[in-house]
Amino acid sequence: MVSEDEIYTSSYLGVYKRIFERMQHPRGDSLIMSVNADYFRKFIKMAAAYNTLDTLLKSMPGDNSTTLMKAFISKIEATTTLDNVEDAVDVADSYSSIVEKNPGLADYMRQESRH
Repeated sequence: MVSEDEIYTSSYLGVYKRIFERMQHPRGDSLIMSVNADYFRKFIKMAAAYNTLDTLLKSMPGDNSTTLMKAFISKIEATTTLDNVEDAVDVADSYSSIVEKNPGLADYMRQESRH
């Protein structure tokens, strides 16, 4: 099995583009729901790492992108321990990916993470 650390940028971007080209209605929320939100956190993390998170979020209605990001950061404190900070790092990386491109959503994520 290939991990996200073994995927080249060109491979990721090619697959990302192809997924949306083949969708009848190319929306990120439809894509995530079509797989019952399995591994959506990993998908968001990778989208942030490959600079496609803003495009993904803009492909869906604003309320849906906010709901998705809320689900992404929810219960982060419950899964973060001294031995496992991976989820918290994923949220931080994703936040830094959208802070300049979508300041409203970045502000929302920052506020939600304080609760």
